[in-house]
Amino acid sequence: MKVEEFDRLFDDGKSIIEYLDLTQIKRSNSEEQIIALEFPSWMIEALNKESQRLNLPLQVIVKGWIEEKLAISNSVQITH
Repeated sequence: MKVEEFDRLFDDGKSIIEYLDLTQIKRSNSEEQIIALEFPSWMIEALNKESQRLNLPLQVIVKGWIEEKLAISNSVQITH
């Protein structure tokens, strides 16, 4: 497929997913880094209860909440 045809499909709002090779796709700036945070014990207890209530790992909940807060403050665009 020529670039012009690909661009026209995209510009017309048509699906171009079948023309992409997604096997090598990588999200930029997505390397994970480990940080250590200290929280008061009451906060850890509340987080653990929320984790159990939602049946999700604590890390997933905390990452999600931080991502939402950053998106609201327009500090980061959610890319997934």
